[in-house]
Formats: sequence, structure tokens, C-alpha cells
Amino acid sequence: MNLKNINININMNRDKAALILLVAGVLFLAFYWTYAGFSSATVNAETRYNDTMERTSSALDLYLKTLTTPTQAPKVEEGLLTFVEKSAETLGLSNRLGDMKPINVKGGESVSFRVDSLTGDEAVSFIRMLEGRSNIKLTAVKISKRFDNDQRLNLVVTAEKS
Repeated sequence: MNLKNINININMNRDKAALILLVAGVLFLAFYWTYAGFSSATVNAETRYNDTMERTSSALDLYLKTLTTPTQAPKVEEGLLTFVEKSAETLGLSNRLGDMKPINVKGGESVSFRVDSLTGDEAVSFIRMLEGRSNIKLTAVKISKRFDNDQRLNLVVTAEKS
């Protein structure tokens, strides 16, 4: 055997080994970067999913809490007639309040009354004031336009206090 041939074979083997090592390194880096990219995307998707589930769970808890929590609206402790008169006075409608009639009802109080010549805002404010109490229920509300002024309303209400 010739030393030159051995030296050439060793150099060829080195070149082949370097080429194989280079190809293996490139393949490794390509697969690693692909794996790292997919892994990062998976972690991000899991994080978004967990955040969404947490928000959904807290929204469900709030919804269930509203279903089980009793209303915190104040109760009317005084008589219903007195409360209606005071409410009308508070809104400046006491001079337009009329035809107040108590009605006999089992287990509570009931009253029917009329308020004349209201603007739309006044009618809404008065109804909201009455409905804003937890133990008052409006059983009938009749709103009609006034015959002498289209911009004004007459309001006839029947309210019940339990």
C-alpha cells in the first residue's frame, strides 16, 4: 500500500464526514426550528384557550349570582297611598295627581290613581320611581294623549303593595 493512497482516502473520508455532518446539522436545525415554532404556537393556543375558559367561567358565576341574589331595591314601609303622594310631590306632580282610590286586595294594599298633563319624561320618571321598589307591582298602566294637547299625556295606574 502506498501512503499517498491512504492519505487521499483519509482526506476523502474527512470530506465525506464533514459533508454528512453539515447535512445532519442543517437537518437538525430545520427540525428544531420547526418544532420550536409549533411548540410556541401550541403554548399560545393553550394560553388563549385557558384565558377564554376562565373568563367564561367568571361570567357564568356572575350570571348565576344575579339569579340567586335577591333584589336590593328598597321596600316601601309606609302606606301605598302615602308613598304615591310623596313620589308625586318629589317629582313636582302633586297638583296633577287625582282620583286616588284604595282597592281591597287580599294580602296587601292596592290603589288606583290618575296623573294628568304629563310630559313623556315625567310619565317615565314617575313609573320608574314606583317600579323601583321591591314590594310594589304595577298591575295596570294606561297612557293616553290629552285631547287638548298632543304633547301631554294622562296616566292611569293601578299599583299593588305586597
